[in-house]
Amino acid sequence: MRGVALDATAPVTSGTRAVTDTVAGVFTGAGNYWDAARQNAQLKRERELMMQRIVEARAISLENQELKKALELREHAPAVVASGRIVGSSFNSPRRYAILSVGSSDGVRVGMPVRSSNGLIGRIVDTGALASRILLVSDRASIVPAKILRDGQPVISQGRGDGTIDLRPLEVGRNPFKPGDIVITSGTGGLYPPLVPIARVVRLDDDGAIAIPLADPSSTSFALVEAPYEPAAVAEEAGAATEGE
Repeated sequence: MRGVALDATAPVTSGTRAVTDTVAGVFTGAGNYWDAARQNAQLKRERELMMQRIVEARAISLENQELKKALELREHAPAVVASGRIVGSSFNSPRRYAILSVGSSDGVRVGMPVRSSNGLIGRIVDTGALASRILLVSDRASIVPAKILRDGQPVISQGRGDGTIDLRPLEVGRNPFKPGDIVITSGTGGLYPPLVPIARVVRLDDDGAIAIPLADPSSTSFALVEAPYEPAAVAEEAGAATEGE
């Protein structure tokens, strides 16, 4: 009888144990799931923090490289008046300006050319004691006598007001440009020193070409203000600015 009773209760006992084991497994599995979720969230936060540190490190490295280039350029450019940081520039405005963190107290004057290690940025059009405003080479009012680096042919560089530059040859009838051509200052006119890179041709346009500046203020941290190639040019520039005011 005891054996029969034991056999009769065995399915119930085994079913109860199975239910108990299943419930315990569900709670154990849920605990493991939430623990894994917490670990994943923590790993995600650590990964995001690590990526942020990597980006910051790369930015510091790039800025240090640019500063090193600017310092090397200053050492080899005796005409440098001051060096400063570009603290802002216009992107959406049809007028293209940038603000430089040096001014009249540093010897900066209206008309002085501004460049970086990559090329010509523009010229000073307004000064305060501690800051100056640069008219960028991509502004419509910016006209720079230039020449093609490849063959030395003289051309005119004029800003288009949209971040690009319009290049035109002095002799009409033949387009002398090729995609990828580098245009540099010629030194004609006395304001900009010769052999400073200005822009690179990206496409041809009738008898001229469209180019992009090699020194982009949006990606340039440091700039140098240089004395004019000929001082008389700055005197004329300052006189014109005074009359305009």
